[in-house]
Amino acid sequence: MTTTTKPTQSPHRRVQEMVADRIIKLLDRGELPPWEKAEPDSENPAPINGARLQPYRGINRWLALMTREEMGYQDPRWLTPKQAEQLGGGIREGEVDTKFVFWSRVTRESRENPGQEEAISFLRSYRVFNLEQTRNCAVEPLPERGHNTVCPEERADVILFNMPHPPGLTAFEDGTEGPRYLPASDQVRIPQQLRRLNPESWYNAVFHQLVHSTGHPARLGRFELDQPASDRPHPDREELAAAMGAGLLASRAGIGSRALDLRASFFRDWREAIDRDKPMVIRAAAMAQKAVDHILREKPPEYRHPGG
Repeated sequence: MTTTTKPTQSPHRRVQEMVADRIIKLLDRGELPPWEKAEPDSENPAPINGARLQPYRGINRWLALMTREEMGYQDPRWLTPKQAEQLGGGIREGEVDTKFVFWSRVTRESRENPGQEEAISFLRSYRVFNLEQTRNCAVEPLPERGHNTVCPEERADVILFNMPHPPGLTAFEDGTEGPRYLPASDQVRIPQQLRRLNPESWYNAVFHQLVHSTGHPARLGRFELDQPASDRPHPDREELAAAMGAGLLASRAGIGSRALDLRASFFRDWREAIDRDKPMVIRAAAMAQKAVDHILREKPPEYRHPGG
């Protein structure tokens, strides 16, 4: 009798599949992934590291939001077991961890250029717990959130107008064309009637297309101008990055969730796309974060190992 042994997955691949499978389970239950809910950060503070009070970025933000909704946690702070111990406490017995991800960076001698070093990154997961799962941790209090007197639409406009070297923005009356970004002319086109019907949906559509526009060679260079969208590498990944980036911008502006047409095809199409390309979830989240950093003129924090 012949037995076949499945090839051992690398830790890198296991992490990618773990994240993708969490999203797939949500879609199978008919639930929206967290970036499609776009809760205003002013109402629900963004997930932060409880020891450093730094917001989580990339896919870890979405992993925290998924766990928060599943478990009903109200506190936005998260700790590793080591951080909980350093703060004089620990994890309560029987608590289940949430897996976050990070890139572990090492240097080694280059195989192609002996004598020279090259940097290699490996994707790893690490365990975190919501502060509500801990005991006796002397954490810093959450920063006070002042009442923002600027209305969400004005905050959204500030995001649009402060983007460095933005694309053109055209609002058109023809109802036969949907929102789109045209790389050749560097133009975002949005139906004007969308703003009249639902301003939140209008801003979300603009944010979505602005994230696409960061792929322009003059910005982050994800595609070439002479490439039709359908011929670009990983079109599903680009579309997912735009959806995630729009969710981040909507949350920052405080405009709330968008009005979505929740057809069965929405869940089916994304489930099939993610199942085909499980690494795309983490990569799209990284693309979205870079795009949002560019649009908001923000610099990412310096790299620090997440465990300490």
